[in-house]
Amino acid sequence: MPKRKGYILEQIADWDNLELAVCSSQKGGKVKRNMFIRKFNENKEHNLMLLQVMILTLDFPKPIYKLQKRVVDSGKERDIILADYFPWHILDHAVMQVINEDINKNLIYDTYSSVKGRGTILGVQRLKKFIRLNKEYKFFVKTDFKKFYESINHELVMTALNRKYKDKKFLYLMNNFILNYNSDIEEVLQNEKEKRITNRALYITTIS
Repeated sequence: MPKRKGYILEQIADWDNLELAVCSSQKGGKVKRNMFIRKFNENKEHNLMLLQVMILTLDFPKPIYKLQKRVVDSGKERDIILADYFPWHILDHAVMQVINEDINKNLIYDTYSSVKGRGTILGVQRLKKFIRLNKEYKFFVKTDFKKFYESINHELVMTALNRKYKDKKFLYLMNNFILNYNSDIEEVLQNEKEKRITNRALYITTIS
């Protein structure tokens, strides 16, 4: 079993890492569109000091998550779980900058979504290569997971993190703040079942 890593929390709270997290969280013209970012930037250094203390002491305000519907590039509507920009959005970037490389090492080669240097185009190119090399396969199937992100089991995520990291404070941070929103797969499945039953009843009523 590989040696587990420690001192992760200190790396997350490192000043240079926090400044980089702020830059990453404000890319793409977000400053002009987001009043909370502009308010944070009015006293940026002081707010970063507050965040650094929060991380090192694990003393955060209670997270308040909001559900927002967004239309992605494919035109599909998705439910996005959002928290306040400060401290949560910056904290997310600060954490991922430290552990992102470790996580990517555990992904299979054919993982493209949200991986730096990869994406949809590379995935399509890889698929075309498979089709060219395997002439007997004339078709492929495109599938999707219903409510994938909302249904991720946080206990499984924490089990995986425990195998890789021994920093108890970091694990506490992940379990109690980063992964604090509800992700009950049974509840998600039940909601989807109820929607289908309702839609089916409407369809039958319409055609009868």
